[in-house]
Amino acid sequence: MQVGGEYFSVRAEAEALRSIGVDVHLFTVTNDQLGAGSSSKIDVIRTVFRGGRREVEHAIERFRPDIVHAQNLFPRLGGGAINAVGRARVPWVRTLRNYRLTCLSANHRRDGQACFDCNDSATAYPGVRHACYRNSTAASAGALVYSAIEKKSAEKFQPSAYIVLSAAMQQRLSARISDVPLHIRPNIVSRPAITPGERKRAGCAFVGRLTEEKGIDVFLRVAEENPEVDFFIVGSGPLEGKVRVVADRCRNVIYKGELTHEGCAGIMASVRAVVVPSQWEEPFGRVAAEAISVGALPIVPSYGGLPEIVQGLGLSLVAQENTVASYSSIVRAIVDLTEVQFRHESSTAESIWADRYSPKGGGQALLKIYESVLNVA
Repeated sequence: MQVGGEYFSVRAEAEALRSIGVDVHLFTVTNDQLGAGSSSKIDVIRTVFRGGRREVEHAIERFRPDIVHAQNLFPRLGGGAINAVGRARVPWVRTLRNYRLTCLSANHRRDGQACFDCNDSATAYPGVRHACYRNSTAASAGALVYSAIEKKSAEKFQPSAYIVLSAAMQQRLSARISDVPLHIRPNIVSRPAITPGERKRAGCAFVGRLTEEKGIDVFLRVAEENPEVDFFIVGSGPLEGKVRVVADRCRNVIYKGELTHEGCAGIMASVRAVVVPSQWEEPFGRVAAEAISVGALPIVPSYGGLPEIVQGLGLSLVAQENTVASYSSIVRAIVDLTEVQFRHESSTAESIWADRYSPKGGGQALLKIYESVLNVA
């Protein structure tokens, strides 16, 4: 199983709710064996539909929940799970963590560019034509059929509320879910098991998958333009070879490889800035929120949910032009801060994390959404 940000986000929500006395039962499935032994895409879809319904029916029978909070249903649960919840007459809410409602690949990105063909279309057929899901026309057709089944189920058994991660995400999806209350509730981000030290911080870091869409190419070029600043890279991915080549050539580029969650936090707690040069409209931006939790300053693009994370900081941390020059100018501004100035910004960053993204505030915010649903159910 490949663990991503959604994995940590869902578990952080469960722990936050438990910490304020909510009885939480976490029901999860994996997609590891999906389609094993199936002869066609439609066989897989039928299996998913029936299997998801049965699994959720059994979970509801065991747990007897007052409310169901659905997360990522694709593809193992889908419309079958929605039907199970609806037929059990259990109120439910759903967090949307990506753009799958409006894009087969869930990120509005194709061939390295932003793409909204399916968002502007009555169906997601353009995504099939472009083979957007797993670079396969057949797989994309299967994803389209899945979406149609899920949509039909959600129309029959509407959730009591949707939750999105940012105002940017709300703007992008609101037209598709106008009949249901829509709440903005950012991800809960637990402070890693490490506290920033008192020693002087220096340098910048990139933490994440080494892919084009995460902007590692941009980060490497910023590092090459600023040889007087140390740039640390944490992660793995298809562009690891390129990272190693640059690290071998540039003494200020230090590749740390893939680290544990605590190891990543330790790197972020030792630098002044974490550069997050994402090339797509991220709904949230977990790395940026983790950065401020340990007092590092995230440098982010001007689109998606990332700019919302740095709102309230005195220093401008948004690369308005999404260019190497724009990121470099912010890096230099942070490097040039006096120690007193940096510590002030760092302390403000930690306060923003505590107010918006910490488990304490996040758990209470989720509970209020649940209560609003149960009061009208």
